[in-house]
Amino acid sequence: MVVRAQRTLIPLRSGSFDLPSATVGLNEVIRWQRDFFGGRRPAQTRRIFGNDVGHRLVVREAPLENRPGSYAGAIGRGFSFEVAADRSVVQRGDPILLTFTVRGEGGLEHIGLSGLEGALPSRSFTLPSDKPSGEIADGAKVFRVPVRILDESLEEIPALPYSWFDPDLGEYQTVYSRPIALSVRPAQLISAADVVAAQPGQAPSSQRENKAEASRSKPSGPGDFSLTGANLAIELNRDRLRGDRKSRGQRLGVLYVASLLMLAAAFFYRRRNDRDPETLRVSASCKEQIRRIDAAASLPQKEALGEIASALRELGGLGLGGVDPEREALIAECDAVFYAPDSGLGSPVETKLVERARILARELGSRIPRSGTS
Repeated sequence: MVVRAQRTLIPLRSGSFDLPSATVGLNEVIRWQRDFFGGRRPAQTRRIFGNDVGHRLVVREAPLENRPGSYAGAIGRGFSFEVAADRSVVQRGDPILLTFTVRGEGGLEHIGLSGLEGALPSRSFTLPSDKPSGEIADGAKVFRVPVRILDESLEEIPALPYSWFDPDLGEYQTVYSRPIALSVRPAQLISAADVVAAQPGQAPSSQRENKAEASRSKPSGPGDFSLTGANLAIELNRDRLRGDRKSRGQRLGVLYVASLLMLAAAFFYRRRNDRDPETLRVSASCKEQIRRIDAAASLPQKEALGEIASALRELGGLGLGGVDPEREALIAECDAVFYAPDSGLGSPVETKLVERARILARELGSRIPRSGTS
């Protein structure tokens, strides 16, 4: 009787290991009998055991000689390496997410990702300082790394290497991913001239009117008093002296209303002056981008998409929150249609797309603090 069993062991560290003898136990049939349907079934069995001899297993490290920079602990055979980007049309400085997928015959739990610093030069890419840990999914190790594009002349993400040690061949093997085409546009910078704000030298119209009214109601000084042309005769008509009570009540009501309006204007003016200048700048810039999105609804499709994507990028730079996946997805959708070779120049932009951008912009505007102190 011969019993064969196969087990695959993956050593996690180097060294010498004494493996104890393997033991097998099974039942051997020594007598058979027929069942009701004429088939055979065991009538008598006996228990037998078998023991193997012990073994000594020596595990060595992968050799340091000729070790490539893209080696990250992978040992086995038949590895493949794939790289995918979440979008291919970006502005300089925009983040993109690279997904690295490693497959092969070997232990995937403890392999890493190495050599990106040399394959993606720092003058063109910004890499995170932390090493990606990765996760096992569908029999593959998946790494996700966010990078930023710094070079406007960049046309592709180059082919990236991945190396492993093949124990059967006794040497390192390297496979390369496919390059990914990129379209990088220049970044748009916001200067002080682009921010819409009230000119400090111009007083509000209500304030000028209040000052003019105050100057008219201000009594003249002693030096301005003159009796020239004055009628100093004694008035004997009592009704005229009493005046019209109705008109006097109207004038008194107008005076009360004007006083309340002046108090309200002073209150709102004080609140405006107490607001943080940075908050005012962000609020003005946010309103300007919302107006750009509203105006884009009447533009041709290609021009409207460029305006909407630019407005959403500038809203993202106001510091009103972290990276918004919905906003980034809408920007990527606008860029994809904008750079499509068959995009219509004269066709109108989709109303739903403009409405989505308007809702995102107003949501960002609602995050601006309504009050603050300078």
